[in-house]
Amino acid sequence: MRTSPALEGILLSSVGLVRDRGFEGWSIERVANGAHCAKALVFHHYRNRPGLLRATGVRIAGMRLARRRGALAGGGTDALDRLWQTMVEDVETGLTKATFGLAAHHYPTRRPEDPALLHGAIATALDVPTDALAEPLAVMAMLDGLEFQMLQAVEPARVRPSFDRLWITLIESV
Repeated sequence: MRTSPALEGILLSSVGLVRDRGFEGWSIERVANGAHCAKALVFHHYRNRPGLLRATGVRIAGMRLARRRGALAGGGTDALDRLWQTMVEDVETGLTKATFGLAAHHYPTRRPEDPALLHGAIATALDVPTDALAEPLAVMAMLDGLEFQMLQAVEPARVRPSFDRLWITLIESV
């Protein structure tokens, strides 16, 4: 399904605001200003604040999943290095903070199919059967936990050994 340029502009403005200013710096008025449209158009497309924030969370979930799956393409240890770099970038750019901020306010930050899709990409990258890995939601939660550590001002270099141990543990269990 194709979306209109106005609808896409509103959603991208909302994503940018929650990423750059956090949940507290987000407002319908700022979204409309960023999308160069009237507030009425935002309400026309999304009905209300919760509707737009739900759509924003779903969009961010899609962005994060696409970035992680892209990083894992090609497989091997290089894929894991790319996944790590993607996670660090998401923390640095505010995408992770936006995710956790929305989740803290009970807005969706993952789609139902996301854990299984990421799980499949990881299994393919590591060349192992999917049933050899921890449950999809558990793997996603482990990665989120590592990002959360970085959000708490823990240097990525100090979190990286935990990331590496995660994969060593998953690979050894095969």
